[in-house]
Amino acid sequence: MTHPNYPDWQITKRLLVDGYPLLLLERDTKKIVLSEGVYKLIIEFLLNVSKPHTSSFDDVNSIMHHGFISGTGWAISGVFYGHLIQPSEFKDYISDPEFNAELEQYQQRTGQVLNEPIWHVSINSGDWRHAKQFIPQSSVQKIIELETQLVSARKRVRLPEGVQVLSEDEWDLLFGWAAVTGLRPSQLGRLERYAARYLEKLETKSVNIGAVRFVLLRALDHASLLNREFETDGVYYQLKESGCHSLKLCLDNAEYLYGYINSQVRLKSDLPIVEDIRDSSISLDWMFQTTDSSLSHVLTYGFLVEAEAFLSAAKPKNLEPLDFEDLLLFLIEDNGQIKLSHVQRSSEATP
Repeated sequence: MTHPNYPDWQITKRLLVDGYPLLLLERDTKKIVLSEGVYKLIIEFLLNVSKPHTSSFDDVNSIMHHGFISGTGWAISGVFYGHLIQPSEFKDYISDPEFNAELEQYQQRTGQVLNEPIWHVSINSGDWRHAKQFIPQSSVQKIIELETQLVSARKRVRLPEGVQVLSEDEWDLLFGWAAVTGLRPSQLGRLERYAARYLEKLETKSVNIGAVRFVLLRALDHASLLNREFETDGVYYQLKESGCHSLKLCLDNAEYLYGYINSQVRLKSDLPIVEDIRDSSISLDWMFQTTDSSLSHVLTYGFLVEAEAFLSAAKPKNLEPLDFEDLLLFLIEDNGQIKLSHVQRSSEATP
């Protein structure tokens, strides 16, 4: 899987180092280490500060590097601040909720009370404005040493104690969109395959498209993705970043279909609310058409109005095909109900 901010780089390792996140990215023979979540900015900043710089001694980077290596810290123009808090100073920070949270996290992880220096780092510049974290010195050193090994190693790295390897699903549930939506990457991958197969059958006008559509809609229903309107839901952004293009296209159309059907029936007291788009006479199939071997949206608002008007009529008989731009809408009677038969291009359609 690639990183959303580094599309050409593959994520090859997802690690928790004493509970702090690290990602290893690779491209060809190059490797870089990033972080994620609330610690991202500070960890990546410390990884940079830990490296020597070739600039002059009084350069900002050199000053911070020297302060980090010596443990004396740095304070530069109200923008960069770093202080290695000694245990004797803990009482001065006890009113800071983030400091207390770090002490509790350390105790939960080790079973001991923190009795070692802890870095307090804050940045107040650009995208890093108001970034602040407390991280124990031993964890910072472990992160730096592991980054060096991961980037320089040609063989498999022996991970030290306190380092946990996470799967893509586990990582996303902690730091990705899955933490918001509950949809794991492996689950999205399976839904994407169902959606791609459905679109393939739709494009080729396969006779068994009904069975494929049923499998897709059932899977979407089990994932709580059917019969809802997403608007600015996290699912929208998760699909956009995950590259699940077929799934996003199907969900877009399912959402449009569900929202339209219910917006219309609410206006008519004699029509029941459609709780499941699978109960609607307008199938998901009619949200697509094949044009030059590529799928595109076909049902505009006007088209849906015309279709709904026919379907809500009282048992119409012998209807002429409805011309709509380059499409023809055919209606058939099935067990006393009027249903859409097929939507095709005008030049190819036959009643």
